[in-house]
Amino acid sequence: RVLKEHKSSVYGVDVTPDGTLALSASSDSTLKLWNLRKGIVIRTLKGHTDEVLDCAITSDGKYCVSGSIDNYMIIWSLTTGEFVKRQKLRSSVYGCAINSKVALVASHSWAETQ
Repeated sequence: RVLKEHKSSVYGVDVTPDGTLALSASSDSTLKLWNLRKGIVIRTLKGHTDEVLDCAITSDGKYCVSGSIDNYMIIWSLTTGEFVKRQKLRSSVYGCAINSKVALVASHSWAETQ
């Protein structure tokens, strides 16, 4: 099945451990949370001002992190769609990861240090 809702290219995707939800990061500046069984968008996450390059979901499926060309890394609640923390970095965020307790978030960018 092809899932179509973004208005532009998709750069990153992550799936919850139980395989029921997916999160996609797009150059349209949004993330979309998908119900994979139904093939529909549950929620659109808006908060970045430029292309979203990567995303990662916690192992419990409650939170995610996203990184963007806008130099921000955002931690989101997938339950509410609201952001929990928004951190400005020195340069674009090309990759990100998050642990299950939202205690550790990592990013990768072209800046010398973050």
